[in-house]
Amino acid sequence: MRTLPRPAIDPAIFFDTCTSGITDPAVKQHFAQARQTILDFAQVYLQKAPASTLHEFLPCSHGESQQIIVGALTKGDLNGLYSNQMVKGPGRSVYDDLMTSVPLNKCPYCGLSQVATLDHVLSKSRYPVFSTLPDNLVPTCGECNHSKGGGVATVENTGLHPYFEPADLSTTSWLHATAQDTMPVVVSFFLDIPDVLPPPIRQKITNHFRDLELARRYSVEAASELASIQEVFRLLPGPAARHAYLQNLATAESRLNMNSWKAATYRALEDADWFWSA
Repeated sequence: MRTLPRPAIDPAIFFDTCTSGITDPAVKQHFAQARQTILDFAQVYLQKAPASTLHEFLPCSHGESQQIIVGALTKGDLNGLYSNQMVKGPGRSVYDDLMTSVPLNKCPYCGLSQVATLDHVLSKSRYPVFSTLPDNLVPTCGECNHSKGGGVATVENTGLHPYFEPADLSTTSWLHATAQDTMPVVVSFFLDIPDVLPPPIRQKITNHFRDLELARRYSVEAASELASIQEVFRLLPGPAARHAYLQNLATAESRLNMNSWKAATYRALEDADWFWSA
């Protein structure tokens, strides 16, 4: 997972931008009446997210688009604000800015695929009051978004939040891999999370790795990378050169992202003397 800077978007200004496109006078009035309450919820979100306690928000019922959520606003009203006024309406420029905010357009959750959608960290199906809160919207690939689903947030399923995780998440090594001496070679990924990270963060890393099926997805990606490395080996003069090549790859990738699948793969291959000395 790659951390991202928080969106530089004022929730109040963006709320007003989105609601400016509502044409139904009654619905527009309901949003105006609930405005402060919704912004108060946003402020609580900004307190809970860095404390890893977003799961403490009470979810609404599954389905039931007419369920009253805030004031006279229904779930359908709040989610319609996202669909009709952010995705398509006056808030579209912010939608586009969020979608293009990730380096190299790579999903910050997995680091594998291209960004294709915005993920509601707290799902709009269960927490519609945050449907257009920029801090709740993370650009992701379709597979990660689908894997996260839209259920109730709990301690056991809440994953990493790219906007709010502590800096030492990126400077502490917790993703690792081993290379198996098989034909073909298989790289397996696992977590070894040091105690320097607090328990809530360790739990979120575990949830993130499990729920996005990253062990499987990374192993598939590593198989393709292995084929490329083995072709490079054909051009190198011997084991020492091959080992140095892997060391350089591991060092460079670890500097970019210590917990990327590539960094873990190169470190595993560097340690596998049977791989580069044959």
